[in-house]
Amino acid sequence: MGSWIANPLHGFPNGGKIMKLATLRYVGIGIPIMAMAIMLFAPNAVDSFDYQGDNDLGYRVVTDREGNVYAAGTGLSDSNGKDFILVKYNSSLVYQWDVSYDGPGHGNDDLTGLALDSSGNVFISGTSTGSSGLDVAVVGFYPNGTLIWGTGDGAQRYNSSGSQPDIANDMVIDVSGNIAICGSTTPTGSYADGLVIVFEPDGDIKSGWPQTIGGGDDEYVFNCISTSSANRVVAAGYFLPEGVSEDKDFLFKQWSGSGSGISEYTYDYQGKNDEAVDIAYGIGTNIAVAVNVYTSGNENRGSVWHFSDGDDGYGWQQIYASESRFNAITTDGTYDYAVGSEGEEMLTVKLVDANGNYSTTWASAGDGVGIRVYHGSYSDAVAMSVHTLGSGVTLTGAAVNPNDTTPQYAHYLTLAYTKNGGLLVEQYYPAGDPTTNDIGYSVNVFGRGYIVVTGDLYEEVEEDQFHNMGTLLYILAGDENDPSSSTIEVGSSG
Repeated sequence: MGSWIANPLHGFPNGGKIMKLATLRYVGIGIPIMAMAIMLFAPNAVDSFDYQGDNDLGYRVVTDREGNVYAAGTGLSDSNGKDFILVKYNSSLVYQWDVSYDGPGHGNDDLTGLALDSSGNVFISGTSTGSSGLDVAVVGFYPNGTLIWGTGDGAQRYNSSGSQPDIANDMVIDVSGNIAICGSTTPTGSYADGLVIVFEPDGDIKSGWPQTIGGGDDEYVFNCISTSSANRVVAAGYFLPEGVSEDKDFLFKQWSGSGSGISEYTYDYQGKNDEAVDIAYGIGTNIAVAVNVYTSGNENRGSVWHFSDGDDGYGWQQIYASESRFNAITTDGTYDYAVGSEGEEMLTVKLVDANGNYSTTWASAGDGVGIRVYHGSYSDAVAMSVHTLGSGVTLTGAAVNPNDTTPQYAHYLTLAYTKNGGLLVEQYYPAGDPTTNDIGYSVNVFGRGYIVVTGDLYEEVEEDQFHNMGTLLYILAGDENDPSSSTIEVGSSG
């Protein structure tokens, strides 16, 4: 049996936990530069969460309707490898509670999924060490931190065939509260099959699921998953034919909510590795997929592919013109945004959802229509969130700050663009020269200008040096489309 641990109090000391909550007050005025508003300011609040005194990583962050923040990742325990960790904060990033999960095998448990249902319940998922190998695991919690499924350790697990590994790569919750997880399973031999499993809200596996694709000596893996308003399930990843080591093909598949296959599509760009990394359902039936393809000359290109419910083929594709890589995609139903890097600089593209054209709402600013390149140093965008105020986008990742005394290591870098392409926020954290790399892995925007970021934050306490799950809160006040009226109210909660 595994175990989950609830920690109702948080402070120092508390089982080796360290909390640093910095609340600052500052008002910044947007400065129009080439029709862009640039705001440089410190975060309103910062929490550096240490699980058991060793290296921890913040991987996902979400917010509920009241603005409560849930940050999740993996924490290195004293004796049982990595565990799932989940921390809840209020809308001012004040700690509320934290929980952890250690699987029954008491080995490494790697979190890959975090999601909320419509009732505000929170679920974490990933790959967990079981009694006979690696399993898919999901654990649910009520808003007060107590377990939803109260039997045993509170986790629902999927083990396909004894000691063979079952891997969870992504999770989503549909409008009915069903929990869909994608990844891979290895039923026999050493070749993975693509796996999608759906749990009902009561924790039982839904009728018609799991579904797998593969068999034989071919390899199939799903990296990302999404669901529609009609509870259709879509997943994407890659397919590697038998006997081939460097020719992954892009893989996309759709199912009905009952698990019936609707369509399947594979694509080989130029005989090299092509792989889907993220997927997003838009309004209605539109599906946007971020795919990294390789040219025959071994040059990586980020691309966006567009599908509709029930179609066997894609509607359109847009392959970026130069060497690049996408890490995440999102859509507001009118525009699709993809983020990643071009060379060693952060890249964001904005495409018209209906036809894949670069959006003219982002007029050329030296980078091209519909394109924004952040000309920093060694920067890479890892995740993003669409503004709640309109068709803007906020992204996070890592970059070396050229203003450091000795530019060498990366900071968290958070950027926000307005719907017209103006740069609203440009924020490095921490201040000063870091002594190792700090990376933002997930971002969420809620309310009227609240930005929350979580990731990997390096800490030094006396002689101890380790990585913590670092979560940041920025609060913007004012009209994002009117730079002259924009202010930052640090310390404000509304």
